Amino acid sequence: MAALSRSSSIFQSRYLFHMHTSVTDGKLEIEDYFSYACLHGFDKLIFLEHIRRTPTYDVEKFITGVKEASQSSGIPALVGFEAKILPDGSLDLDEKYARQADVLGIAEHGFSGDLAALSGALTECFCRYKNIRESEALVWVHPGLYFKKHGLLTQEHRCYSELLERAVDAGILLERNMRYDLIPQVMYADLNPACRVLGADAHSAGDLARYLTWLNF
Repeated sequence: MAALSRSSSIFQSRYLFHMHTSVTDGKLEIEDYFSYACLHGFDKLIFLEHIRRTPTYDVEKFITGVKEASQSSGIPALVGFEAKILPDGSLDLDEKYARQADVLGIAEHGFSGDLAALSGALTECFCRYKNIRESEALVWVHPGLYFKKHGLLTQEHRCYSELLERAVDAGILLERNMRYDLIPQVMYADLNPACRVLGADAHSAGDLARYLTWLNF
């Protein structure tokens, strides 16, 4: 569990985590999130933008935009990337962008293999990336989305639980994702608070409004 302490300071105070902008499939601009944070009293923004090994947008420009908006607004912000897991357990992410990220998000949606292949890939991924630099956090985002999309949350509950345990053992943080209601609340409540983070997975102003209600529920 020692690995969790490396990134514990990232997810402290009142943070807004996991937001997508217009550079990918979001409807909001970087500045919109800072305005929202200021209006609703968030102390920190933690972006988690989609990325591929060959990006479809100017990553350096995106990083600079977040830093400039943070400086002008006075609200601290971190840059993270959400990358899909590949069959060999690597992330669909160029190493140079991984090094620039404060947070890396492991996403299993879109995985093309069967459950056994996914289990093997995630296990390898947890081991491969657990020793990332100390200032960086690794988060399994909307964990179990593959299970949910394939109707396996109940049928393969044991496998799902074991993967969550492997993630925690490797020092991986686990997201409670508003968009997909994952991890299920009954399971999330039983996790060590040190490994839990809340994620909006926001793409629009409506998502932010729902997230605020969700936080205050």
